[in-house]
Amino acid sequence: MTFECTLNTSGVSPEKSAYAFIQSYRDTSDVKYYTKHEKRIENFFKKKLEQSISQSRIPQSLSKSFFINFKNDGIYFSSNSKRALRYEFGANDVSPKRFIEPAFIATANEVSQIMITDAIGLYNQYSRFV
Repeated sequence: MTFECTLNTSGVSPEKSAYAFIQSYRDTSDVKYYTKHEKRIENFFKKKLEQSISQSRIPQSLSKSFFINFKNDGIYFSSNSKRALRYEFGANDVSPKRFIEPAFIATANEVSQIMITDAIGLYNQYSRFV
C-alpha cells in the first residue's frame, strides 16, 4: 500500500529570517538610531538620579549638572560639576555616596530593554515585508 502526501510549510524562510536579523542588527547597533529615544532615556536617567540623590541626602541641585550626549561611538553620561564627583567618589572629609552609579546602571538596563524591544520589532517588520 502506498500513500501520497504533500508537505506544506509556512512561516519565514531561513533566507528571509537571516536578512531580517541582519537588518535589525544593523539598525539597532548604530547609536544614531537611539537619538529618537533621547528624551526618554534622558528623562529616565534624571528621574533615577534624583531618586538616588534624595536617598543619599545630598543637595538636589546636583541633578541639574548632569546631561547625556549621543555620539557616533556611544551614549555619554556627563557632569560639569566637580562637587558631584566629590560626593560620588569621596574627597578629603567627604565619604563616597555612590549616587551616580545606581542611576547609570538603571539607565543602562533601560537602554538594553529599548534595544531588545526595537530589535524584535524591526525583525518582525523586516521578515514580513521582504
